[in-house]
Amino acid sequence: VVHERYRFTCELEPSKSGNMSDDDYEDDFTMSQAYHAPMLTHPETSGVSMRTEVEGTVAEQASGRVVNDEIWGHIYFRSDMWDVIDTPEFQRLRELKQLGATYYVYPGATHNRFEHSLGVCHLGMEQALKFRAIQKELGLNTFDIKAIGYAGLCHDLGHGPFSHVFENEFLKRAYAQRAVSYRSHHEEHSVKIWHRLIDNNELDIEDAMIKRVSALIESGLDSSPLTGEKSFLGEIIANGRNSVDVDKIDYLKRDARNCNVSISCDLRRLIQHTKVIDNEICFRANNCNNLYQLFHDRGSMHDRVYTHKKGKAVEYMIVDALLAADRAKDYEYSNSITDMDEYLRLDDSLLRRIELERVDESDSHPEMKQAQEIIKRIRKRDLYRYIHEYIVPTRLMADYREVTAEDVVACQKADGSIPGGLRKTLW
Repeated sequence: VVHERYRFTCELEPSKSGNMSDDDYEDDFTMSQAYHAPMLTHPETSGVSMRTEVEGTVAEQASGRVVNDEIWGHIYFRSDMWDVIDTPEFQRLRELKQLGATYYVYPGATHNRFEHSLGVCHLGMEQALKFRAIQKELGLNTFDIKAIGYAGLCHDLGHGPFSHVFENEFLKRAYAQRAVSYRSHHEEHSVKIWHRLIDNNELDIEDAMIKRVSALIESGLDSSPLTGEKSFLGEIIANGRNSVDVDKIDYLKRDARNCNVSISCDLRRLIQHTKVIDNEICFRANNCNNLYQLFHDRGSMHDRVYTHKKGKAVEYMIVDALLAADRAKDYEYSNSITDMDEYLRLDDSLLRRIELERVDESDSHPEMKQAQEIIKRIRKRDLYRYIHEYIVPTRLMADYREVTAEDVVACQKADGSIPGGLRKTLW
């Protein structure tokens, strides 16, 4: 009956103004928690759920829309969150696969950063609401809840094509080849695009909110500007202290589901059994095994999915193709990080655009043809060969250098075969 009343109210008032009072906004958030997510309970609330606290507000404060997410079920977003979602800058995330080249190994890995960002927004607000419900002394208000929601939505706006490959591999090598200094974090790009999104779409968001969201997005970096009595809020989206945050919780569960890989950590329990102590998010001692399992599952996902040898081969080939095409296009792709207009034009369709580029046979610069040949090899599954892997001990990391093509060739036997191991010439 409650759900039917809610649905009927939404139909009556689909265009209800987003300019509501703070109390209305808080009621809407709590309604979302009560009716579109599992009930939140906590040992310190003596079994009283959030649903019990807000049951009288359902028909009064209906606004926004509901998304049926494959991981978290029916989740609710208010109209001002949809103002951000329904922009070209945010919709670009639909064209960025969450796992990039992993799709060539796990055909089910077609999920994108759009749905991941919705999940992070939902989980972030859920955790903030839980803190407000059980720890009144923290003084969390509507401003804080909205900031977490915006940061969850926008934390990945700055990603380039093919997941982390563009930032960590392509840009790094492109600038090294040109002997140009390079420093880039997708979080910094996310902040720039967040500002651009507001300006280009004329969103009515106050300056204080813009600055707070920017700080929350960058909270995982060493240079994070987030300080003060509520700095623990930065640990919800991007926890630079111990890396346990809702971003990781969502992507682990979403990646595992879409790759059909089993993980055993109870991720929902991790969110429920937390508390803020001394301005830090802490976990119950009897939940330590679940935390151990989280990192075990993360390591397992890296072994089986993120660093799969065939997936890495495709990534290396994509980087080589991008480097060749970048030279042919007068460094258009690598220079895009200094021009957000150009950067926002890049998505996972880039490989197809290079593949279809018209090449003049008489061209004296064969780089584009070289890039197309590499992409053709990917299409025909003629991938780079896997040689070996080696876990570099922490004590040797200071003197570690990158493996070069010369190192790989040096492993060949006289007959040209490769025994399957790199000589210890890397330190």
